[in-house]
Amino acid sequence: MKLILNKKRKGRTFYLPVEQAIVVPSTSGVKLQKRISRPTLSRRVNTVRRFLSDKFGGYTSVKATGGFILKNGRLIKEKVVKVTSFGTKKDFRKNKEKLFNQIDKWGRGWKQESIGYEHEGDLYLIAPPKKVMNRKISPARRKILLKNNRKR
Repeated sequence: MKLILNKKRKGRTFYLPVEQAIVVPSTSGVKLQKRISRPTLSRRVNTVRRFLSDKFGGYTSVKATGGFILKNGRLIKEKVVKVTSFGTKKDFRKNKEKLFNQIDKWGRGWKQESIGYEHEGDLYLIAPPKKVMNRKISPARRKILLKNNRKR
């Protein structure tokens, strides 16, 4: 249902239809699931808050508990902080690639199997890109990799 406002109220109301959130984990290491210190978690959360505020105008963050089951059947329960941001469609289109590139960086830097990204109520688990192993690369493949690197 669309919200209908009178002219006075409409003139002083901002419509921010794009809802998105990053789930900031309190662990590091895909297999070890080592808990990080509070200051490290705080730095992670503040980095996400600053990024979302810069690109979309603001954030709301909530502490929560998240969990999942490892391949070996072990239940992992961890503290997380969900940092939510609302923005305009224009801001989302403008910053979409920057956002997903940053999620990739966070995933690699935080040593995560994936980062939880929520968009319009749907959760996406985004795995960071795999590192290219130190092996021989054909000239054609090298050209593609260099071209893709320049785009970032």
